[in-house]
Amino acid sequence: MHAPRSYGLFSLDELSAEDRQAVERLARQLTNFKTVSHLPSLKRSVTLSDGRVATAIDMGGIFKVLVSDRDALPERVFDGLAHDFVPMWFSGVIENALPETNQGVALKLTEWTRRRLVGYAADVALPSKEQQLLRFEVDYPLHLAHLKLKYSGIYHDTQYFKMRPTWYSGAMEEVVQAVLGFGRQDFDALPDNKLERAVFSLPENVLQQVNDELRGFRLPAYSGFVAESGQLQYGYVARECEGVGFGVDGMAWLLRLNSWGVFAMPLPLIPATTTRAFRVYMEEVGDVEVLHLLNRFGGVPSGETFPKDADFSVWQRAGVIVKICDSDFFQFSPMYEAGGFAFNSRGDEGFNTCFEYDESGMMWVYGYKMRLKLASCESRLGYAADNRDTWGDLSADDVRLLNAYLGTLLAAVDLSAVGLAIRYKIRRASVGDLLRRAALGNGAEQEKEYWDTLEMSPIAAHSGSLNRVTSGRLYANTMYVKAIAGLKFPTLDAQGCASFAHDMEDFIRKGGVPPKKCDTVVFGCYVGDMLRTVHYFYDERKFQQSEVSTFEEPMIIGQWERTVTTGQSGLVGQFYTTDWDDRTEIAPTMTHEVVTGRDLGYGQPEYHTPPLLYRVGTVKRSRYYSSTTEKTVETGKSLAVAVCVPVYGRDCIEYAKKEGVETWTWEEMAVRNSMSDPTSYQMWTHDSVFHFRGATKEGNKGEPRPKDGKPVFVDSEIYAPYPFSDYADSGSWHGVIADITGIVGQYTARGATKHAGGVVVGGEAPRFDEYHKKDRKVGVVSGCLNVAIQGVGAVRVHDVLPHNWFFEVSPVQNGADWSYFWRDCCVNVNGVAYANIDEKKQKERRYSWGESGLVDSTAAHGLIGVIYE
Repeated sequence: MHAPRSYGLFSLDELSAEDRQAVERLARQLTNFKTVSHLPSLKRSVTLSDGRVATAIDMGGIFKVLVSDRDALPERVFDGLAHDFVPMWFSGVIENALPETNQGVALKLTEWTRRRLVGYAADVALPSKEQQLLRFEVDYPLHLAHLKLKYSGIYHDTQYFKMRPTWYSGAMEEVVQAVLGFGRQDFDALPDNKLERAVFSLPENVLQQVNDELRGFRLPAYSGFVAESGQLQYGYVARECEGVGFGVDGMAWLLRLNSWGVFAMPLPLIPATTTRAFRVYMEEVGDVEVLHLLNRFGGVPSGETFPKDADFSVWQRAGVIVKICDSDFFQFSPMYEAGGFAFNSRGDEGFNTCFEYDESGMMWVYGYKMRLKLASCESRLGYAADNRDTWGDLSADDVRLLNAYLGTLLAAVDLSAVGLAIRYKIRRASVGDLLRRAALGNGAEQEKEYWDTLEMSPIAAHSGSLNRVTSGRLYANTMYVKAIAGLKFPTLDAQGCASFAHDMEDFIRKGGVPPKKCDTVVFGCYVGDMLRTVHYFYDERKFQQSEVSTFEEPMIIGQWERTVTTGQSGLVGQFYTTDWDDRTEIAPTMTHEVVTGRDLGYGQPEYHTPPLLYRVGTVKRSRYYSSTTEKTVETGKSLAVAVCVPVYGRDCIEYAKKEGVETWTWEEMAVRNSMSDPTSYQMWTHDSVFHFRGATKEGNKGEPRPKDGKPVFVDSEIYAPYPFSDYADSGSWHGVIADITGIVGQYTARGATKHAGGVVVGGEAPRFDEYHKKDRKVGVVSGCLNVAIQGVGAVRVHDVLPHNWFFEVSPVQNGADWSYFWRDCCVNVNGVAYANIDEKKQKERRYSWGESGLVDSTAAHGLIGVIYE
């Protein structure tokens, strides 16, 4: 500790005892750090318990502490050090992102945002859930200018109108939804009220713990401040996109993919939110929205991206920006300009597609997969700590040498990227390296140049690759309509979904015939951490289909099918995906038969009395079954499949199917059939006048002996199997010797009405109603729509014929303008599971999945922050 220095205190209002102690601590901390660091000047700030900011300045021999008045705004000073400033953060739904100029963007806030705005105080009235804030009238940044409306008139076209987190992929979309909740930070230009100028206020004891944890840490290539403009800094387009990956230690890294390679740097976070004290405070107040981000990223993302221009190389030399690998992906044309790489949730895998035309004019589409292994960082979050605690074993002379050397060097560097990177490098350097440089006795400028040009090893030993994993032709007869109608991607300016532009004229003109077979991956995205791909399929070959049949003899119980085609068949179904594949073979005429047999059981026993003059009759039965034959004949069958990636939906696939037939005939017939039981029986009786000839197998057994046609006995079992009789064969079923006089005696007794051929008694079949139906239709069309979307998976949306524009070319010329097919989607990527797509379920309500009380599923809602309600 160093002796305290006297300072001038300037405050318009009296300080409380607690705030006076906070100012005293700030003065001591600044004095200690400035002395130890041998800095010529230093400035540090702290937020007091009543929200005012105390700023200590030691410069030019003058030491003073300035306390802002109660309405003053916090000062943002970027000196490369971690700071305790926390911006206010909003969660909710943008209700109107195209307001009249200076009227404010309409929002609906979450309950946790309302509580956050009053510092979680239980005895303070919460602000209204419905707000209209100029804070969110944020213009599009330059790199998102393609989303601006051509003409907005009296309305302010804010970045929230067409910017959605779901343009991005993986954890990056989570970061984007979070940082869209900050809004503008240029408070001097905003109305003077608590909501417009709100900042996050920490209690003094928490603030002190936060500062104790952050003291002396240098940030890796970012400031930790939210952009004053509130503009989104991240890119998502094909030529350069950003993502988020997680190291083996769980640390979040910001990724960038462009023609220079794949790069990583620590994900910029608001420093105070990375501390243990801040987490404990959030757990105490129970703010699940903030805790969501702390659990996911280790802090609240600040929204900053990679340094620009020359500053990028400055920090790359410092080892903070790590180049992982190169790739030739970016030398080809992207499948669509708005589609950057898709990432899985951990960011260690990515995928995208691109294309080129070869010398013959044939288009080739390539799929590239990124695989990363993000190593652990040498320091927590990439922060660089003061390394003076390693000086303990140095001699007094070495300490004086180092103090003098660093004091001279640091006095010569400013707060530019070069100066901040030099300070960061010095903290990464070993004491031995510092002593060697100090012993050289070089001047400050020479040492400044040395440290600037020094290339240090990366702060993490990342590895990875971005290689081609698929390759295939994309042949289509596009001589007249130079687009593949059924493959649609969002336009860069978000006007709608455009068919994939494809020109085969050069190939065909050069004699590129016959058509080429294709089975090519044209798109990929991650849904539920599973890579879902879209394949383009083309095969013009014709062939004669063989009869496909399971028919057999006999067809009793079971189901059998037979398909017979006439004419040359071909394969149809231009697209298929990981989840849906409806490709099939289609012939000019197709006949399909289905035969279904069901068991009806045994009929009643059939007793056939002896014919005139004969003693012997029979007893038998049959087993019955129904046979239903359904026959369908289709002529002129067609199948169309289309794939659309909706506006705002990098990780979303809509799959539309349309089937049709020119004529369809149908016939169904049901009949009852039977098979006789191979086991039958012989009956006998005797009458000296009418039944006196013949004998049964067993020789006419039974007592008392019949006389005058009574009694009648069953005495013999006859087993006579025949082909396929197993169905009706269940073994012995009638007893012997059995007296059946009660059943047939009335027909054999003398005096009964005589029948020369005998009489049949019983034999009734099980009841069954036979029928025969027919139907015929012309121009039958059916279809369905499926979707694979984040948070939901791959699901059937409906079984209704999809909009015909799914299958036709977009855009179409409408006078001097162009009209685009429109489909969009909405997903809450932070918090409760919720998603919807632009497909009407009833009236204005769209098909949606999950629940959120903040939305009504009537639009692709603009979601910001974290939503758990």
